[in-house]
Amino acid sequence: MIDEVKKRTSWPLIDEFIIKGDYRGRAVTAKYKNDSFDFLITFGSTGLVRDFKKL
Repeated sequence: MIDEVKKRTSWPLIDEFIIKGDYRGRAVTAKYKNDSFDFLITFGSTGLVRDFKKL
């Protein structure tokens, strides 16, 4: 998840994640300085990212 956000935003690091949701999926806001990036993420049974969608 961290690597995917860095790749899509070109941020060198992420200051904060705000995560809401459950096993069906999570709505996440990643923050770096004054910028934010919102996305929906779901994980497979082994913990690997199954789906990543920018909101």
